[in-house]
Amino acid sequence: MGPQSTPQSPQQAGTSEPRPRLAEFLAEAERLRDKALAVLKRDGHHESLLVGWRPDGTPELIRFDLRADGPSQGVVLAATVRRRGLRCFVSIAEAWMTRGPAVSLVVPPSASPEREQVLVIGAIHPERKQLWCYPFAAEGGSVVIGKALSTEGTTLGGDISNALGTEGPP
Repeated sequence: MGPQSTPQSPQQAGTSEPRPRLAEFLAEAERLRDKALAVLKRDGHHESLLVGWRPDGTPELIRFDLRADGPSQGVVLAATVRRRGLRCFVSIAEAWMTRGPAVSLVVPPSASPEREQVLVIGAIHPERKQLWCYPFAAEGGSVVIGKALSTEGTTLGGDISNALGTEGPP
């Protein structure tokens, strides 16, 4: 990880819990997003990762596994955030998605014949929540990454956005 923000005293930060300032956090989230896209393009896949900021303000890299028969990404992230006391985080994971007529309340995206593979990056800070979602496919031995899908008006699925235990705009 690149240069990190210096932990601030609670008085400097205007909060009782150290964490990166929003602008620094979003800049780091964008850097992690760009790096994740480069890894996906190079390797054809990306492992599930969480970069979370500990109570003392330092970042921690955490790998996590998502199984088809296991808990959702949101449940895994919420448990990790609570257990480690994280103040904000950036999650990176591959997922399946359906759109339009393929969306179903009965058939999960992973089981749909109309599914699309996506790389999802969620940046969750108490002051703001940001989501990037990129469809991708392997074509002719290389990975083609589509344009970021608009996430305006959407929520971060699986309770990812509430993993910090705070409510607020998605």
